[in-house]
Amino acid sequence: MKKGKLMITPARKWRELREDGFTALLPSGNTARLRPVSVAEMVKNGRIPDTLTPVAAEVLANGAPSTETIMRITNEVTDFMQLVTVASFIEPRVVLLKTPEETPPDDAISIWDVSLEDQAYVLQLTGAPTRALISFRNKQEGDVEPESSGEGDKDEAE
Repeated sequence: MKKGKLMITPARKWRELREDGFTALLPSGNTARLRPVSVAEMVKNGRIPDTLTPVAAEVLANGAPSTETIMRITNEVTDFMQLVTVASFIEPRVVLLKTPEETPPDDAISIWDVSLEDQAYVLQLTGAPTRALISFRNKQEGDVEPESSGEGDKDEAE
């Protein structure tokens, strides 16, 4: 930390990671702009299913969860990964569609377009502490070349 007078961090800087996100190279090889998500906020808003309470009750009563319970938990975990993926993606925007046959809007991709491996990676990455995301973002910026829109590219680089 620098010695001397401390400067107040501007509001825009506080919001930067949430609003602008960070660029991430996903296991599929695709690149996306993601934002961190607050699992605590999702729990508070009732967007995360409570899978552990019924399982604990069933294990206490029967000694082990039933196949039906395991399948239900698997589906709920998949649903949770999809919710986090949709909340995390800034660009491209991801939408939840019921079937892979449905077509997303022109400015978006379907959750079915994002592999389970990418969804699990996004869950792990965007649930990380903010400090880890900032260092990850800084590393990624050096690894990924920005795509040029062609605007302002008048002079060739030497």
